[in-house]
Amino acid sequence: MVGFGGEAVPESLWTRLAALSDTEAFNLYGPTEATVDALVGRVRDSATPVVGRPVHESRAYVLDTALRPVPPGVTGELYLSGPGLARGYLGRPELTAERFVADPYATEPGARMYRTGDMARWTEDGQLEFAGRTDDQVKIRGYRIELAEIEAALDTHPGVAKTVVVAREHRPGVRQLIAYAVADGTDGATLRAHAASVLPDYMVPAAVVVLDRLPLLSNGKLDRSALPAPDFTAQGGGRAPENDTERTLRDLFADALGLPAEAIGTDDDFFTFGGDSIVAMQLVARARAAGLRVTPRQVFQHRTAAALAAVAVPLGTDERHAVHDDGTGTAPLTPIMRGLLERGGPIAAYHQAALVQTPADLTEPGLLTVFTALAARHDMLRAQLVREPEWLLRVPAARDTDVSTWLTRVDVRGADEDELRAAVSRHAESARAGLDPDAGAMVRAVWFDAGPGRPGRLLILVHHVVIDGVSWRVLLPDLATAWAAVRGGRTPNSLR
Repeated sequence: MVGFGGEAVPESLWTRLAALSDTEAFNLYGPTEATVDALVGRVRDSATPVVGRPVHESRAYVLDTALRPVPPGVTGELYLSGPGLARGYLGRPELTAERFVADPYATEPGARMYRTGDMARWTEDGQLEFAGRTDDQVKIRGYRIELAEIEAALDTHPGVAKTVVVAREHRPGVRQLIAYAVADGTDGATLRAHAASVLPDYMVPAAVVVLDRLPLLSNGKLDRSALPAPDFTAQGGGRAPENDTERTLRDLFADALGLPAEAIGTDDDFFTFGGDSIVAMQLVARARAAGLRVTPRQVFQHRTAAALAAVAVPLGTDERHAVHDDGTGTAPLTPIMRGLLERGGPIAAYHQAALVQTPADLTEPGLLTVFTALAARHDMLRAQLVREPEWLLRVPAARDTDVSTWLTRVDVRGADEDELRAAVSRHAESARAGLDPDAGAMVRAVWFDAGPGRPGRLLILVHHVVIDGVSWRVLLPDLATAWAAVRGGRTPNSLR
């Protein structure tokens, strides 16, 4: 008798074991949190690999994101329940609460189930098939994607020996699918074209990096942290622009995506290279500043620089220099803001925060110039919560906003990582206490200055009345754009 576990069983091994006449083989599945072996699958019970059925008194559920059971053949997340569960993680109550949750299907009071993080599906005969990890699923531009499907598609190319696909975020808010392939004599552009021939466009990797071998940890598993960043210029860039409009839009594509211009071809899909609805809006604004009128709908319909150039309309002088709303005055609350106030209780500390690494050459005057540009660009950062008699937001002119009140500088020269973390934690609390929407204090920032030549940290806190999760995807790239202008000796007018 042979028992095996620890890794997913490849179909080739399952077939070989099933062919043995003098040996019984069993696939044993179960995490440490469920006493290791919670499911057992007998090899001859199925023609394809299964993790089997629950062992004595154990229970297994395959549930959707609302914790509802899914029917046979439908993939969901695997939960385990029963007397074999651990009590939790020693000294880690937050992680325990996240992974050990109430079992709504148990008859005994207080029963819990363990969220494995594995994906599975029931077969028609009541066995479980392993279907990958939840962290092998990614959401790109609204599409939920199984990375294994892309890997399988690339593996069908005769020159590929092994492939792994990851989602990388090469700049804040822009995630891209990047494939790494061990291939003999085949370049990345060829492999990407092969993927495009068999996959829908939203699943085509933005780049395929060819390696001699995949980096491995000492235990033989993939070392994802050692996978190199893609060199987009090596992807070839595709067809060069044929006229000024194509060249302008190709350059704007690259600028919006944070890529070098030579990385983007005129026929390359904006969304395949990491574009989404937020970046598309930034592209529209950049096009307008460059003298071209395109709409967000056109960006989605005409996804390449060449196609968009065919529908782009040059702006007239009057359009380019038109006087726009300066963003000042009063505005009614959004339903979310109103609901926040109607719930009652103190709201001054209700905020979102981001901690970013700062360039080694950052200066306090330069940072204040950046904040001035952000305040001019994003009117809501200047807002004040007022009641006259209804709750309203009043937005003063940018010239009346003193951004020096936003910033606190903390000297952390010589601090190690532990000391830096302690400093961030300590000053985050005082920065939070400085938020006061009634007084118009919507932003507080702490610059942890590590000294000349060393990157520091910038902690930014913004009151939740004027920011949400999507807003950061606009604010942080604008922060980087403004600093690039300041570093180059320019006024960051591009934000205005």
